[in-house]
Amino acid sequence: MTGYLGFIGGVEAAVGNKAPAPSYKKTIQPIFNANCVYCHMSGAMQGGLTLEPGLSPRSLVSIKSTGSPLMLVVPGKPNDSYLIHKLEGTHLKVGGMGASMPFSAGVLLKLEEKDLALIHRWILLGAVDN
Repeated sequence: MTGYLGFIGGVEAAVGNKAPAPSYKKTIQPIFNANCVYCHMSGAMQGGLTLEPGLSPRSLVSIKSTGSPLMLVVPGKPNDSYLIHKLEGTHLKVGGMGASMPFSAGVLLKLEEKDLALIHRWILLGAVDN
């Protein structure tokens, strides 16, 4: 694995800094649908977090984490966003707890680096619900 931050730099170079922010509905939500919603939906909200369509931005952006002193998503500041730390597995270093995500049936899964890069870029460019 090349490392998440190295991949981010490659994405920036490949798409340019003027590329539009990823669409939340078309790009970010499908990542959550495929990897997260089965545990983070209404009625079964692990950590009090829902990531289901239509509800997830309100559950993430500028919301205090229940498992860390950080906010879940700080618009413009992916490295200050607990979501990024949970996805990278660095959450314990920032005062978090539990397993890194995604996690299913006792097995730690990993998002693809391109998906991590998209979530990072979405947060970096303001975490807009678009």
